[in-house]
Amino acid sequence: MKTSQTHTYKKNIGLKYHQKILLNIIKQNYNKKDSGNILDIGCANGIFLKNFIKEFKNYNSIGIDTSSEMIDLAKKNKIENLNFLKKDFMKYDKKFHFDIIIASGVLAFYDDYTKAIEKMLSLLKKDSYLYIFGTFNSADIDTLIKFRNNYTNSSWEKGLNSFSVKSISKFLKKKKLKFYFKKFSLPFNLKKKDNPIISYTLNFSKKNRIILNGANIRMELFYLIIKKR
Repeated sequence: MKTSQTHTYKKNIGLKYHQKILLNIIKQNYNKKDSGNILDIGCANGIFLKNFIKEFKNYNSIGIDTSSEMIDLAKKNKIENLNFLKKDFMKYDKKFHFDIIIASGVLAFYDDYTKAIEKMLSLLKKDSYLYIFGTFNSADIDTLIKFRNNYTNSSWEKGLNSFSVKSISKFLKKKKLKFYFKKFSLPFNLKKKDNPIISYTLNFSKKNRIILNGANIRMELFYLIIKKR
């Protein structure tokens, strides 16, 4: 899946704010002395797993991404028990189950969220957690979007799809899964970047800040935490 949205990860050497929050959420469900296996779907430059391993030293980690450029960057993190693969997770067919699965910004690339979530769950052990971060709509409207980023001379791309909280909730309830949404808010401003697709904030007051991107789309960001029983 070729995308011009990897631009923001090329120079990033630290955890993004939403990744720091995610790491804290995981700490609430897992003990640092635990051992197991974690899969990061859409791992980009691998910075999240690099920091996860520092906290959870007994875990084996695998990061997968469809971008060769991102995987090459990730592989520079030569850390024990940390491996990276260039692959679409939908084609990840190894009969292996993970204790933790992370999927940040991934669901927006798939037109059928049911198949994507079912695949994620199929790779997860029972009594384990799937953490999805991304754009969800508080209004009951689902959107499928294609865009062309003329800044990078890209072809038509995906990655801005948004599904409603209600649609996702109905699907997960039918599967009798335990889950909850946690809304994400930025406590600081983001300036516009040269690459227009990268998100920025528009401020109406100190407490009224919305996140937009260059496609003129408002981004409501949530963590979706699912426990597989």
